Amino acid sequence: MNVDIETTSGTVRGVASDTEGKYLKWLGIPYAEPPVGSLRFKRAVSYKKRDEVIVCDRHKAAPVQMAGGRFGELMDKGIGSVQSEDCLTLNVWSFKGAIKAPVFVYIFGGSFHAGDSGAKDVQLDAFSKDGVVAVSFNYRLGVLGFYDFSMLDPSFESNCGVSDMILALKWIHENIASFGGDPERVTLCGESAGGSAVAALMAAPSVRGYFHRAVMMSPVLSNVTTDRLQSIYRERYLKTLGIDKSEVAKLRELSVDELKKGCEVIFTGADTDTPGTVSPGPVIDDLIPHKPLDFIKRGESRDVSCMFGTCADEGALFWFLRLCCMSWEDVDEMLRATGYAHKKKDFHRIYSNLGEKKAVRAINRDRLFWADTMKMAIAQSEYNENTYMYRFEYETPLSRMLGLGATHTMDICPALGTTEGIYALPYMRDIKRGRYKRLSEALHGAFIDFVRTGKPSVAEENWETFRPSIQSVMHFSSEIYQTFERINPEIYELFSDMELYV
Repeated sequence: MNVDIETTSGTVRGVASDTEGKYLKWLGIPYAEPPVGSLRFKRAVSYKKRDEVIVCDRHKAAPVQMAGGRFGELMDKGIGSVQSEDCLTLNVWSFKGAIKAPVFVYIFGGSFHAGDSGAKDVQLDAFSKDGVVAVSFNYRLGVLGFYDFSMLDPSFESNCGVSDMILALKWIHENIASFGGDPERVTLCGESAGGSAVAALMAAPSVRGYFHRAVMMSPVLSNVTTDRLQSIYRERYLKTLGIDKSEVAKLRELSVDELKKGCEVIFTGADTDTPGTVSPGPVIDDLIPHKPLDFIKRGESRDVSCMFGTCADEGALFWFLRLCCMSWEDVDEMLRATGYAHKKKDFHRIYSNLGEKKAVRAINRDRLFWADTMKMAIAQSEYNENTYMYRFEYETPLSRMLGLGATHTMDICPALGTTEGIYALPYMRDIKRGRYKRLSEALHGAFIDFVRTGKPSVAEENWETFRPSIQSVMHFSSEIYQTFERINPEIYELFSDMELYV
């Protein structure tokens, strides 16, 4: 069964995803001109409408993967398609008879260096089955999307990957009604780098009004940086490739494989060379003129209902992949290099009772995820009462055996309602034994309610809003329960004024 829809990209031909034709999908719709040739290192340009029908029955090319080390190897196994610079496409899931249905837009994670909307674990079929029109899209990664050379050569443009996201949201705003979605009821969601992207887009003036609710799953707010950190990446990257600053234009002529080599060195070496840094991501510029937290503190996002989520053992995965501070020596160097050496005694006093390994993992969790997410939730809740938070604490036998616990990425599959792909691997035994079903129904159901109404719910609990005075947190573990708590004052104070490599 073919389904043709007229869009600003032209006629796109989708297919039914079930035998009865109830659920429909369009995979690989181009939303931007291929960013190749003269458009490499340039911001996204709207796709020029063609006369021919665009067949959208399968995912198109994945973005070129730019991560290295264990993380890169792991992510490469989950890529759903061949890799290409010509990757700027999006996917739509809908259902028969959809009219002004709520819309869910998902941005995949992968440290802005890896990921693919075609990966099995981030398919959004479950949303269309729940009466929601869902969309995902690809964006450029690594040096092609998030390394800023504009300070060295004005013919290069900054935040190319962010420009992809902005153009995708513009396309959705202009076309989603044709698929049965309501452009006035759009929820933007992302995990990890995707969560950081959602935060960055909340501070982007050009997409104001393009989304009305936001879900940030394990966002790394320190991944939205000023040029100071970008300059460190720039110099290291060019040195790796043996290119002088005055010759940066040579990057236009290099092959993808040559460009990737430099990224892999940067990606795997960030925490050994400059402990505490994260891989290159969005930079403050005209597209994102403010840091997301500063923007929210001023009440600029008061109209956006928000849900924030973190995992109990976020830092464990990064320890396992060697992408974070690995020792007290690394932590001490991070503090010294960024002007916080005076906090060394406090860090050791608060965390040393855990033992070095657990202490450093906890520091990575709190610094990269927990502290900034709590700051953002508190700031947003000052202006919008529809602010919610969850903590994912479910451990599978495999994650427990590997010492990962409820680590980073573990909430993706239950939230999206998927059971295949790299992120689903820890759940294989739980899926076979039926334990996964209740967990997924609860978390995915909460997402669906938030998309529909702006208020998540869980059958067993009345999910209270998160407030500055009382931080209400819904816990998803073997049991689902809510706590009303105040932030650990010592830990929060420790991180309250920290901005690394600003």
